[in-house]
Amino acid sequence: PGYPVYLEMKRIDDPDAPGGGAFWITLDGGAAAAFSPLIPVRPVYAYVLEVFVKTQGLRHHQAYVSLEFLDAKLQVLGRQESDKLTGTRNWQKVRVGPVAPEWAQVHWVRIGLHVEPGQQADWKGEVGFADVWLGQLPRLKMWVQPRTHLFSQHERVEIFCEASGFSNPACQIEWQLYDVWGRILSRQLQTLPTEPVAGNGAVPPGEASAVGPVPEPNVAARRAEKTPEHEFPGGANLARLSGSKESSGRNATQAFSETAKANPAAQGKPAPVEPTKQALVYRSQTVWRPSLPGPGFYRVGCRLVGISARTPPCQLDFGVLGPGFSGKGGEFGWSLPAGDHPLSLEELASLLSQMGLRWVKYPVWFDPKADAEKIEAWVVFSERLNAQGMEMVGLLARPPASVAKQFAAQTPLAADIFAMDPARWWPVVEPVLLRLAPRIRWWQLGLDDDQSFVGLPRLEEKLRQVKAHWEKVGKDLQIGFGWDWVQQLPRCGQGPAPWKFLTFRSQPPLTAEELTEALAGSASSGLVRWVAVEPLPKQEYPLEERAGDLVRQMAAAKIAGADAIFLPDPFHPETGLMHPDGTAAELLLVWRTLAQALSGARYLGTLPMPNRSPNYLFLRGKEALLILWNQTPTEEVLYLGENVAEVDLWGRSTPVAPQGELHRLQVGRLPKLVSGLDPLVAQWRIGCQMATGRIPSLFGRPHPNRLQMHNPLDRGVSGVAKLIVPAGWTAQPEEIPFRLGPGETLEAPFSLTLPYTATNGRYPLVVDIRLQADRPYAFQVHRWLEVGLGDVYIQITTRLNAHQELEVEQRLVN
Repeated sequence: PGYPVYLEMKRIDDPDAPGGGAFWITLDGGAAAAFSPLIPVRPVYAYVLEVFVKTQGLRHHQAYVSLEFLDAKLQVLGRQESDKLTGTRNWQKVRVGPVAPEWAQVHWVRIGLHVEPGQQADWKGEVGFADVWLGQLPRLKMWVQPRTHLFSQHERVEIFCEASGFSNPACQIEWQLYDVWGRILSRQLQTLPTEPVAGNGAVPPGEASAVGPVPEPNVAARRAEKTPEHEFPGGANLARLSGSKESSGRNATQAFSETAKANPAAQGKPAPVEPTKQALVYRSQTVWRPSLPGPGFYRVGCRLVGISARTPPCQLDFGVLGPGFSGKGGEFGWSLPAGDHPLSLEELASLLSQMGLRWVKYPVWFDPKADAEKIEAWVVFSERLNAQGMEMVGLLARPPASVAKQFAAQTPLAADIFAMDPARWWPVVEPVLLRLAPRIRWWQLGLDDDQSFVGLPRLEEKLRQVKAHWEKVGKDLQIGFGWDWVQQLPRCGQGPAPWKFLTFRSQPPLTAEELTEALAGSASSGLVRWVAVEPLPKQEYPLEERAGDLVRQMAAAKIAGADAIFLPDPFHPETGLMHPDGTAAELLLVWRTLAQALSGARYLGTLPMPNRSPNYLFLRGKEALLILWNQTPTEEVLYLGENVAEVDLWGRSTPVAPQGELHRLQVGRLPKLVSGLDPLVAQWRIGCQMATGRIPSLFGRPHPNRLQMHNPLDRGVSGVAKLIVPAGWTAQPEEIPFRLGPGETLEAPFSLTLPYTATNGRYPLVVDIRLQADRPYAFQVHRWLEVGLGDVYIQITTRLNAHQELEVEQRLVN
């Protein structure tokens, strides 16, 4: 169904197409798929498919190619697909692989050419496929023992590699270790212990002159010299289809046309294989134990050396966890919309316990009859997380078939379900609540990206109905749902709202500044506000920008008072912290470092820095923590404390030794953490400021001001503050003695006199503090003073005009 037999598929001559011709499909609303005859393969090799594709006038349909691997009984074992193309594109190469078959029983592969509609179909449009090439290459496979590719700092990292399908027993393997920025940390050549693997007629990759194993069965699997367009020199050409009408009197697409008939289920026919002399190839398994500089994210690559074939790239990512920051509580959480995929519950429990989490959202709409074992396994999982200080949030999404079948949509949205008569959903919700309510107090209707309640008529009435049913099970059970930041908050006519919390998310996601503003605007709502923070897409932004943006989002949500801060999907291919297969990606340790550092921390403010680097200052128990960065690389020199260390975003800590009484910090665009700050010094710096930050540009006369100082300690202190002003300025008095009781604030008057050479602008004003508390302290506070009333300034705006020219407008405002 959906693959009409009347679709026109034919071979055409096209001098612009690679190979001179193409397999052409003309659309008429349906889908089309064509398959090659079956081609013999072996699990000791890797395979790569390259095809040129041209699309014309596609709006909803997508064109792509595939490789399907089958066993000897023609049962499909697995399938790999290329990227999908739409729109109008000239000839563009798409690739599948290199793919290393994971099945010992793999026997055949077939090539598929596909054109399929999306949610809507195109009645007009054309797709061409040309120069189909299937290559056979040596196979390389790397793995490590932890499923998540995460090691503790004291574990020995072992990288295992299996190589097969190469013809030179003396070849070597080259290992390369990279840091998170792609810089090579080490390189090592290793001789491989090899053993022969008898061939079954396949050509050993790298032996370009060897006789082919599939001698002209038909044009779909004929031997041909590889054209320069294909990118794996030295690999065996297992199959090649061009647009030529030559070769055995059949055109290049006839083999596809005979087996396809616009039918994706066509199995194809095995290509006849003549007996040939078995080719001897080799395989090997080895292990590498690299020396690592410490905690962080790493990438290891390997390749075979000593063969003419260019082996496919083989890389593996892993992370080494440092001791991290200790802390309890916190606002950070993960949402797991796919439940126990790609990681099992046991693997998830181990991972989540290391990520600085307080909350975990998990889909729990089980079928009580069919999912009894799942429910018991989940109960054990939730108890393990609860013992580690994490609280579960139940996601009611993807309902059982008995509920879902009532809707046309394959996966109905939460508002579609819970706006119905409760008699239609309560019978399958009640057993779940009765079983899980002792472990789940917070229940979210729908996933984080489900905002179907926005704009729902009679929202309050319908949610009160839902809440009333929840209270049949427990009075302390709370419900909430997803909401868009750009929409007005839902309102209730009278009494408290039936929903306790809202999960806020927007597309595109809010910046850190926008998130701060949005949280400030909803602070008086009385709602529990859960917010989503999402990394920038990895295909669109460089790593440095993605890491810095994630840090600022997490810190901004914490500072602005979000009740919980969630990552919507840790395994998302673009915005996740891990790869879709459940292994560590570049930003996983960044999240861990920040979430652990900010758990249980209290925001103090911004620390005044000599070169004005933006920063956030937090109090963590008996020490202060600083997050700082600067768009213009600079050096900050000031006293910070006795046990100061820099911590990069991936968790590597480096002590900062003082030079004299001062610490030197190199600050750049990428945020860094500085731990071990003396909390007294840090809080004193924040509380020491000028009552007036701007004075008029009147020279030769005193300008009165006041120095504010606050004692953050629970005991009295005394000392002296000395004002250090720019050259030619006069401060009166220059030194201000003080004595402050616990928590007391002082405002000491002083005046500044400007020289006649002073001009309007910003000037540094340093306060040198000598303080006696439990011990003597000596440090400086860096503040800035504006000279001039600020009533004359230049306002600059830019815009693109109707001719797409950049216009810059400057206005002098007085």
